[in-house]
Amino acid sequence: MSCYDYFALDLEDAFGFDISLIEEIGEGDHFWRVQTREGEACLKRFRHGIEVETSTRASVYLHSRGFSRTPKVIPTADGRLFVRSPITDPV
Repeated sequence: MSCYDYFALDLEDAFGFDISLIEEIGEGDHFWRVQTREGEACLKRFRHGIEVETSTRASVYLHSRGFSRTPKVIPTADGRLFVRSPITDPV
């Protein structure tokens, strides 16, 4: 099983949907396109805890204030705004 497989399993558990495809977008290991039965999503990877909390909360706030070009944050099945994965460097 590859690191991507473990990464997908973490996401499936967290969000409660089946992932049929996960692939990197561009270079730099920061964005992934995720295809599920429910549709397509884009994931952003953060390397530092404070960065993820600040950026996520800012996106939620801006989106709630009508900034439609701000990415919508999809909460996990249990309501969390982000997921911490034990996989640090998918290959």
